[in-house]
Amino acid sequence: MRWFNETRGDGMIECEDGEGYQVLAADFVTAPPVGRCAGVEVTFRAAEPGHAVEVVVLSDDGATRRAACARTVSCVALPDRCGCTTTTRCG
Repeated sequence: MRWFNETRGDGMIECEDGEGYQVLAADFVTAPPVGRCAGVEVTFRAAEPGHAVEVVVLSDDGATRRAACARTVSCVALPDRCGCTTTTRCG
């Protein structure tokens, strides 16, 4: 995680490839982090460009690791594969 603001209920996650994702308090599978969370390791699914859902906190040791994300990519740009999806893992 880059950061999470408890008062506003939003924050940012940075994936291993450097891409940033907004996360809301409701997007956490369990409770969102409390206090300092920069470097907390999480996994998540990208529901739409730039938005993380199904966020799971893996560690809260403060290590400077980035998130492992499962990214769902739509193939609608390819006429012969319209509507299919592929899940890939960053890193």
